[in-house]
Amino acid sequence: MGAAADPVITLLLLVLPVVSLAYWGSKRRRANLPLPPQPPGWPIIGNLLSLPRTRAWERFTKWGQELNSDIVYLNFCGAGIVILNTFEVAMDLLDKRSGIYSDRPRAVLIDEMVGFGYMLSRLKYGDRWRERRRLFHEHLRPSKSSVYEPKILDQVRRTMVQLANRPPDKIQSIFRHMSGGIALSVSYGLSIGDKDDLHIAFAEEVLGKLNSLAGPAVFVLNRFPIFRHIPSWFPGARFKRQALQVRPYADRFRELPFAAGVANLETPDATDSFISRALERMRESSEKVCLDAIKDTAAVAYVAGSETTYAGMSYWIRDMIVHPDVQSQLQNEIDSVLCGRLPEFTDLAKLPLLEASILESLRLYTIVPTGVPHASSEDDVYRGYFIPKGSTVIPNSWAMLHNEKDYPDAMVYNPSRFLRNGIIDPDVLDPRRIAFGFGRRICAGLHIANATLLMAAATVVALFEVRKVDGEEVEMGMKNGFVHHPNPYRCIFEVRNDVSGALLGQLEEEGAVIAGK
Repeated sequence: MGAAADPVITLLLLVLPVVSLAYWGSKRRRANLPLPPQPPGWPIIGNLLSLPRTRAWERFTKWGQELNSDIVYLNFCGAGIVILNTFEVAMDLLDKRSGIYSDRPRAVLIDEMVGFGYMLSRLKYGDRWRERRRLFHEHLRPSKSSVYEPKILDQVRRTMVQLANRPPDKIQSIFRHMSGGIALSVSYGLSIGDKDDLHIAFAEEVLGKLNSLAGPAVFVLNRFPIFRHIPSWFPGARFKRQALQVRPYADRFRELPFAAGVANLETPDATDSFISRALERMRESSEKVCLDAIKDTAAVAYVAGSETTYAGMSYWIRDMIVHPDVQSQLQNEIDSVLCGRLPEFTDLAKLPLLEASILESLRLYTIVPTGVPHASSEDDVYRGYFIPKGSTVIPNSWAMLHNEKDYPDAMVYNPSRFLRNGIIDPDVLDPRRIAFGFGRRICAGLHIANATLLMAAATVVALFEVRKVDGEEVEMGMKNGFVHHPNPYRCIFEVRNDVSGALLGQLEEEGAVIAGK
């Protein structure tokens, strides 16, 4: 990977204490069992120089194939990294043994240097995590659909009005606005403007900066936190300069929308939301509820909801452009169910091909290819292999979602793989069981993201034909980061027919009435 050319890693190679090797050897001897299969490495530093800078999921998959093992072990200067390349091993460890695989590894850069360690998805497994997880489930679990479904429906329909006659290069930004608006409304009860909303722009800026904080420096800092004290001017300390730039955003991201949401509760425009319910429960309950826990939970509901939904919708739209035959089949399905009206949530269960098209986009273009790492809180033995306490455990979601055994011709876009006799085939592995995490750390807002994607896709198909710009090829690349998005592409949304035009006109009129109140 050319890591030796990185000044930080070069320094690491010079100062790495031999004691780490002795520590590593003692742990293995205590277990008296072999580690999982491991690619060749070097004394002391192990697989440090083999860690890929980009597309790590592909390298992890290749190692598994070369070692003929769906579980791979990497020695990172004495610390263990366990790669899980199949759904079976991920379920065995992260779900069935969730009691010891629900922790998070230390993340010095994101959690400590930048300050986003308050996020539910980043918290160590313990009382703080349980309190915030309980808050989310109490107020936003699937049975509380009255909180989020009306907000999804409203924002999706407002977005459809925005799509008509927009320039081809503005489509993705409109859907980012939509997903951010839904997350903002669900979390804080705030409404957004039709475009250029300050809250959405701020969140996009923060998430863009966070997405850039990736690379070998993350592993080095987690293993040797002392490097966080390197001066920002030191050659190779780009991570330190980035952290200093992003640090001021951490508290603002948690505090600003919360303050705006609380202020909005005192106005006639106040709506039901996570914070409205959580604050009311805090006032009425004799149980002690920490205000910081409410802020933290609202923030993660906001960031997770907006990012994953936006990425999933962007990939699905691109698939509609490059697979017009599938889009035509979806239009036929929508027309047969809706008969000239807009979709409601009760309609979604009657649209299996639409759901299959969403599943295939989530599968083929994995939004978080290497998943969110877990950490083992105890020594463990699996299939005769020793997994030391404190190992970082990476569920390689990309490998699982491109496994030929579960998904034949895995690199081919084929929504029909999920259908049998006109319904979703329960025998085909549902990509959502992989894409949204495992065990006790599964995404708490999975049902909200799923509802948003299905409703947005159904409404798009009902109203528009999506096509590429004449004479242009569709950009099929993706942006790297913790969450992957497709590269910017251009497309045209064209009203399908007179019936769709009348429905869109109705939405425009309703929007004008609301705006005039």
